[in-house]
Amino acid sequence: MAALLALVSSALWGTADFLGGTASRRRAAWQVVVWSQTLAGVAIATCVLVTGAWRGIHPGTWTLWALEAGALGMAGLLCFYAALARGTMGVVSPIAALGVLVPLAVGLASGERLTTIHGVGVGAAIVGIVLASGPELSAKAPWRPVALAALAALFFGCAIVGVARGSQTSVLMTMLVMRVFSVSVFAVALFATPSIRRLHKGEFWPLLVVGVTDVAANITYGFAATMAELAIVSVLGSIYPIVTVVLARFVHHERLARIQYLGVAAAVAGVALI
Repeated sequence: MAALLALVSSALWGTADFLGGTASRRRAAWQVVVWSQTLAGVAIATCVLVTGAWRGIHPGTWTLWALEAGALGMAGLLCFYAALARGTMGVVSPIAALGVLVPLAVGLASGERLTTIHGVGVGAAIVGIVLASGPELSAKAPWRPVALAALAALFFGCAIVGVARGSQTSVLMTMLVMRVFSVSVFAVALFATPSIRRLHKGEFWPLLVVGVTDVAANITYGFAATMAELAIVSVLGSIYPIVTVVLARFVHHERLARIQYLGVAAAVAGVALI
């Protein structure tokens, strides 16, 4: 069940990234993030109220993990978009995808052990994630976007660890605290900039779907992290770039490089082994 939930979270994250990227063709990417995350905050707050998940849950270590996940997840997004603005996606995305190494290392350092077949599967999946991101092996990249992409990877990886640790107490409350933090920051940008406040016709529902899909991905990943080792769950939950490139191929008819097809195959093989 844990593996299935982790894979579902990847499918949802990949779909959210695809839909967010599609929405970014009409509006600046950072504005899409602001609106989708704000709407996601409303969605998770509603979910917590309806389910009564707040009952019996008191502030504790999980709150700090949730705040860490919210802060570093947002920092990762800012670094990632700044890297994309200065460099090429074929250089930035594969580096950012290496964020999966952080929760993998944390899990192994915490005493988790992988069988040989699991180890091979994890290695294949990580290689597949990077290759599916479309690395430009011959591209000459300046050091700043590379450094920003590396920071994004570190922040994303630490955020995943925070989600997993906070979810051990309460999945929904961890998601709520994360969103309250990020939405509080985004609210400043949302109400301080008139151009962000205005939504064009037909934008509300797509942005809501992006936000809700992202929240659903976090929730399923959080539940998966309570059922199995972080080293396994984090890898299975991080193959979302595969979903994004496949959707782009079949929906927008974007052409994939041969190395991306190889990456998809390696990731699928890794998942099968795990």
